[in-house]
Amino acid sequence: MSAIACSGMPRRAPERRLRSVLLQIFYSVRSERMLIEQLQYNLLFRWFVVMEMDEGVWNQAVYSKNRKRSSSVVSLK
Repeated sequence: MSAIACSGMPRRAPERRLRSVLLQIFYSVRSERMLIEQLQYNLLFRWFVVMEMDEGVWNQAVYSKNRKRSSSVVSLK
């Protein structure tokens, strides 16, 4: 399987999203936009999510799309 998704963007590992959501919960970050902002400059957050220093941060739409996708999978069962 290719590392490039259908849209041409590289896929993000699901464990990175999970780690970032854990950071949001542990540090009481109020929104996904604020979480993305923290990931852009906070070295502790980047280290915990296992991101390189020069790696780009995904946008908040990743969270909403995944939430919508997982809720549709749960509703199908």
